[in-house]
Amino acid sequence: MKAIDLQCQMVTKWGSYLPLEMVSQFEAYLGTKLGYGKTDEEMAQVLRDADVKAMVIIPTTTIADDIGKVRELNDRAAQFQKDYSDVILGIWASIHPQLGYKGLRELERCIKDLRFVGYYNASLAAGVPINDKLMYPFLGLCSEAGVPVRWNVGHTAGGAGTPGGGGYHLEFEKPIPYFDDAAAEFPNLTLISAHCPWPWYNEMISILLHKGNAYAENHGWAPKYVPAEIKREIRGRLQDKFMFGSDYPFFPYERVFTEWEAEGYTPEILEKMYYKNAQRVFKLEL
Repeated sequence: MKAIDLQCQMVTKWGSYLPLEMVSQFEAYLGTKLGYGKTDEEMAQVLRDADVKAMVIIPTTTIADDIGKVRELNDRAAQFQKDYSDVILGIWASIHPQLGYKGLRELERCIKDLRFVGYYNASLAAGVPINDKLMYPFLGLCSEAGVPVRWNVGHTAGGAGTPGGGGYHLEFEKPIPYFDDAAAEFPNLTLISAHCPWPWYNEMISILLHKGNAYAENHGWAPKYVPAEIKREIRGRLQDKFMFGSDYPFFPYERVFTEWEAEGYTPEILEKMYYKNAQRVFKLEL
């Protein structure tokens, strides 16, 4: 195993993460063709070829009015993990907070019965920042269950270049005060910042230094464009805090590995970021 990938999108026909209307926008913005619509076996083979074990996100993030559809997708994802456990290390539960009590019970089912690895969401998709009181029952449940919460920070490709940026407000993706508030209010909760935190990367570095329960990964950006300040921390003070996220299929594994390895890190530092930190944080025995 070369890496544990905390951010792998589901690209199967039943579970493609992006709505069809957004695919062309992302392809134009990223300048690449995205490989959605694969069979289950084809997706698993991509991971085998890359020597990766993945934690997968599924398209339940924006479903705010159909708990039945959310349950159906969660059950399908759980079966996918069972069928391809050699490469699918886990599934992230992405429950919209506006589903309220029903959503909370579904998150509990995902954690206790389906054995999902934790809770993942983004303020832009949820429509609320992570420190909103609407989120507190979800964060509290994860804290009590001992599973991590991974939450997006930083500039996003969603809506980028379109009039109004798709209606998304970037402010909610700031690490301070939003992510920092959640880390302070739930000290027993493991919080992982998802995505490269540009342009607020110094805020994220501050949180990682200050909050013992905060960790990070840098998906969503080609490694060569990740700010130098973050790269310095990966080899320095915060080498035990950063984990690996590819954001496949936005970035092919070959490109992500090649660019990280061009940064001149020692094998020991790369091993920490690629898989050892995740093994420790998630308490994995592989």
